[in-house]
Amino acid sequence: MTTRFSSEQLAYAAGLSGYLDRAASLAFLKTMDIRMAVGHWSAGDFCDRFAPPGYHSDDPAFSNDFEGQCRRIKAAGIDFVEIHQSVFEKTLNGDLDHAHIERAQKGYLAELGMTVTTCNINTWTNPKFRLGGPCNPDPALLPTLKPFTPSHKLYGGPAKLDALVELAEADFARDGIHGQLAVVGGALDGIERVLQAELRPGDRVVLEDPSWPRIADLVHALGLQAEPARVDERGLVPGDLKQGLGRGARAVIATPRGQNPTGAAVDEERARELREVYLHPFEACVRVAGLRSVMNAYNEVDGVPCAADGGDRSTAAGERVSVRPWPPTR
Repeated sequence: MTTRFSSEQLAYAAGLSGYLDRAASLAFLKTMDIRMAVGHWSAGDFCDRFAPPGYHSDDPAFSNDFEGQCRRIKAAGIDFVEIHQSVFEKTLNGDLDHAHIERAQKGYLAELGMTVTTCNINTWTNPKFRLGGPCNPDPALLPTLKPFTPSHKLYGGPAKLDALVELAEADFARDGIHGQLAVVGGALDGIERVLQAELRPGDRVVLEDPSWPRIADLVHALGLQAEPARVDERGLVPGDLKQGLGRGARAVIATPRGQNPTGAAVDEERARELREVYLHPFEACVRVAGLRSVMNAYNEVDGVPCAADGGDRSTAAGERVSVRPWPPTR
């Protein structure tokens, strides 16, 4: 196998382990000569095209032109930038400002040691191209499509596509997950169905903090109460999960890998720690071992059988005996 990395770079990478913070990530990219670029808008003012005024629109010292954006990108430790053609246009019709291009090349880009990696060109609305967008393309560019006439679906027909089920079962099997599959309209739809079936308004749910905002929106919309639990680079923090369950939470929504927004992934050790919190030790032992039966204990504590059931019972001879659960409640 060939690689563009030197033996020194490979040795450096092999010596790294665990979570890389911002400084360590930047050092890794520089040492491995991995050139990372960001779009110039990422360092612009925080605003929206439907709400143009930005966070800093009232600050005359905040420069939102291309030079100002480049200086903020460089301050973040990034040496490469992707741009849009509008950066060097006099108007939006493609007439370039060559004086600005030369000033950027020989001026602030050279001063900052930054390189433009990509220039995105507007082919949708530029009069020179007029290719249209995905939702409103130029009809001349569309292929000839055959008419689509789906057959009517009736009750009693298959609810799931066999090909989709096979793919999903194989995907889950790689993670050791087996069982019946339900096809839903996205993650939120599936989570909502489970919460509505198992919980009632007012019930508590442990949520990752931070989490995907739509999850919290869904929980509040269903009348449930969120119990936040911190997330580190290995997923839910076990101590926070234990506190949430101790406050009466009846459900936990957690992400095993690729957590949004942190990117956390649960490793084997953290998974074991979370199972020990979520399942009582005895229940966890039974489930992990896959036991088919458990033998009752016949000893007594303070005269009460460990395997006693609550309530009075009648014997075959008609005698009444009283048994109490273990541990005894007094």
